[in-house]
Amino acid sequence: PQVQLEVSDVSSTSGSSGEELFVVSHNGGDELSFNDLSITVEGSGTDVSVNGDSGEFTVGDTQPITTGNSVGSDTELTIRIAHDPSGSLLLDTTVTVE
Repeated sequence: PQVQLEVSDVSSTSGSSGEELFVVSHNGGDELSFNDLSITVEGSGTDVSVNGDSGEFTVGDTQPITTGNSVGSDTELTIRIAHDPSGSLLLDTTVTVE
């Protein structure tokens, strides 16, 4: 699929556990099914796989992503979003939790 995805930090989650860490925005391109996506968050020495809601992800949609791990302020996280059926890496970026 051809898509334009963007990740934004959610600054209100500083030092929290199990709350929103970042938001993924669909800014253009093909409709995606969350069931076809793998979202991996790497940071602070622990790799954590997380999934968004089920359903479709279309242009203009935003999806908050959470993990069960506590992530402190100023932690850099590498976020990768892959489309499993095609094996395509749709996004590979780094954000800092504020």
